Amino acid sequence: MNEGSRLESCDLNVTHCQNLSKALQSNRSLVFLNLSTNSLSNDGVKSLCEVLENPNCPLERLALASCGLTKVGCEVLSSALTKTKRLTHLCLAHNVLEDEGIELLSYTLRHPRCTLQSLVLRCCYFTPIGSEHLSTALQNNKSLIHLDLGFNKLADSGVKLLCQTLQQPNCNLQELELMGCVLTSEACGDLASVLVNNSNLWNLDLGNNILDDAGLNILCEALRNPNCQIRRLGLENCGLTPGCCQDLLDLLSNNQSVIQMNLMKNSLDYEAIRNLCKVLRSPTCKMEFLALDKKDLFKKKIKKFLVDVRINNPHLVIRPQCPNTESGCWWQYF
Repeated sequence: MNEGSRLESCDLNVTHCQNLSKALQSNRSLVFLNLSTNSLSNDGVKSLCEVLENPNCPLERLALASCGLTKVGCEVLSSALTKTKRLTHLCLAHNVLEDEGIELLSYTLRHPRCTLQSLVLRCCYFTPIGSEHLSTALQNNKSLIHLDLGFNKLADSGVKLLCQTLQQPNCNLQELELMGCVLTSEACGDLASVLVNNSNLWNLDLGNNILDDAGLNILCEALRNPNCQIRRLGLENCGLTPGCCQDLLDLLSNNQSVIQMNLMKNSLDYEAIRNLCKVLRSPTCKMEFLALDKKDLFKKKIKKFLVDVRINNPHLVIRPQCPNTESGCWWQYF
């Protein structure tokens, strides 16, 4: 029987990690291991890597968020990732890996024996230089389908480098998370090219970037393209105003793929939401989930429109939160 273990925030240190590694040497059933928010440091992760390198190690998912890992530990980890036969999900969020650490991990992604399908690098303190390393790695990687780069200072230039690879038809990436990456509307042209040319990409989260209405206009044109396969789109806190309403209306009316969208923390007024509801109430609308701010959903004037949507389009759910998905936060599902 497959097993999982959640040991996050357990005050574990290097010594504990060494003892745990010895215990894991003989374990043949542990497939999920969450060690996040422990002071493991590079030395502790090095002990774990000795287990990962064992061809009989059954681990498939490993979470090491906030473990004090740095670029020094990435070298050992990168070596282990080319030897493990089963590890498919790795979370390294909230570790100071920097560009040098990302470069080491990128060498692993280019290795033909790399089995990773999901890699979480959220808040790992890298820049457009790290993006360039990842872009090169993705050109040769065939296994990775989920990549979380949220809350790193990629900027428009870093995303441009990524998009050069992502828009290639042979890119296998399916889910890309770019929340809080200091993007502006200038990045949307490159992202639009990816949406039109990459038929594998179905989940894109751009939340907490100042895309503004101009950026959404560029994205919407790509989203309406019949080649675009995006089903889940995150636009939370993207600087959108009522000026983007027509683009949203056209998207909801004509798009055949987007079924989940997050529009929370944007300045959409009463008129904008009312007009959205006119489209959403149609039984032909493809949307299945829409996230809007709680303060808007509970306004008396708006509630009557939402009731109308619920009656006429019962398959659509509108809530002030986005549903959790295993792909987005898999380490919380152990």
